Amino acid sequence: MLECRLKKRSRSCSGNGAFLGLILSAIGDVMLLSLKPHFFQIGAFFFLLAHLMYCGAFITTGISVKWFLMSIVVVGPAAIIVWKYVLPYTSGLMRKLVITYSIAISWMMAFASGSYGYSGKSWLLGAAFLFYVSDLFVARQRFIKRCFLNSLCGLTLYYAAQLMFAISPAIDF
Repeated sequence: MLECRLKKRSRSCSGNGAFLGLILSAIGDVMLLSLKPHFFQIGAFFFLLAHLMYCGAFITTGISVKWFLMSIVVVGPAAIIVWKYVLPYTSGLMRKLVITYSIAISWMMAFASGSYGYSGKSWLLGAAFLFYVSDLFVARQRFIKRCFLNSLCGLTLYYAAQLMFAISPAIDF
């Protein structure tokens, strides 16, 4: 059977990972208020760290290797499609940032899928998916076309995901 479980940890460990992810995301939010590229890059770095915290929280719940690998088959090509769509609008450090960030959020989706496969907690998979899709709207808004619809959809999905992550320790993360 392709299942693995890390050493059982206390429930607060997952809650701590989610909490740190929320704090790092909040710092990233503040940085993204500026239209200056430097602040965007700093904000993206904080979101990158937030995704790593969420990955850690997913890992502590246990991971189904089968679900993890199946999701890589889906999110890997999705990341490449996003790169082909966004990268022509970037250059230099911003291009490297987009690639690194899309890898991190794809890993977060893979770990969320693996966690779902192990625990059956669809709530967390849904939160990760909403976060993933919200970032597509952020990328479109920032690099391709600025419009109200990008902001409306992106922010709605993002804050719904963050709320789901925030309450997840209370619902047996």
